[in-house]
Amino acid sequence: MGEIDITARLRDRIIGSLHLGQLAVGERLPSIREIAREADVDHRRVAEAYRTLEREGLVEVRGRSGVYALEQDRLGERMLAETARWMGTVLTEGWKRRVTVPDLPDLIRRCTATVQVRSAFIESTADHLAALCAELSTELGFSSQAVPYSSVSPRLWHDPGEPDQFPVALRDAHLWVTTAFHASTLRRAAAAMRKPLVVLKLHPDVAARIRRHVVGGGLTVVCVDPAFGERVRTVFAPNDPGRIRVVRAADRGAFDRLDRAEPVLLTRAAHQRLGETGLAMIVPQSPSISPESVRELAEHLIRINFAAAEEERGDGNTVPRRGAPPGASGE
Repeated sequence: MGEIDITARLRDRIIGSLHLGQLAVGERLPSIREIAREADVDHRRVAEAYRTLEREGLVEVRGRSGVYALEQDRLGERMLAETARWMGTVLTEGWKRRVTVPDLPDLIRRCTATVQVRSAFIESTADHLAALCAELSTELGFSSQAVPYSSVSPRLWHDPGEPDQFPVALRDAHLWVTTAFHASTLRRAAAAMRKPLVVLKLHPDVAARIRRHVVGGGLTVVCVDPAFGERVRTVFAPNDPGRIRVVRAADRGAFDRLDRAEPVLLTRAAHQRLGETGLAMIVPQSPSISPESVRELAEHLIRINFAAAEEERGDGNTVPRRGAPPGASGE
């Protein structure tokens, strides 16, 4: 898996679960050895990570009893104390760069909302297209267009010709986005079209939960496109695909026979087709994109918006600051 920051991963996981209401105060967290197996790291690193989070006031380590989520102080009615610490860090880092607190909201707006950044998400399964386009739009602010991989001829992917041979969504996009399943095929076309190509990775917590269910007794995947189910088998049970059962949303008989008490992997596309299912889900439908991929996407979002903002301003300054001394922002 490579070197990972297990403390940051655990922190993000706990905070995200608290904010989404998926983790209750006082609830027992996965044990040190469970996390070590899940993340494929030494258990001593996990123990140290939990001790760090305990010093931060996020968890309580109770010896052999386990690790538990601590109640967070509230500011007003809504904000967790951890959120206040995070925002404090943001403001402090801005101050270090001579971005004042009053100027920060405008800087964020210019870096994220000067223009509507268009992304073309290219994939071959309906389930990936529905899930990741929605996440790119609702959570990251892109205007994301789904482009089925089959809508472009294989010849064009491998031997790009004139730009007007590609669909409008690909020509007009600021950047192309795909998964590892199509990355190698798309790289040449993206380079020919002079489009950045972002290859999304799965969120490690989602992968870990899927893997835990597969190993622990098997997993049911409810999806629209059976090719999506085959991919899950290829990634998580290549040597024993029978551990993963694939149920198509269109197969109402198989769907009705599912045990509603047994958690399943329900895709966004299947949920849209079926409506309220009453099924327990092993993971929420978002976030499914890894923090690493989100950072790469965010850098493109900022770079494109900032360039547009500078073009509008026409004076070449990089960071406007109220009351800043002459020359402090690149004049």
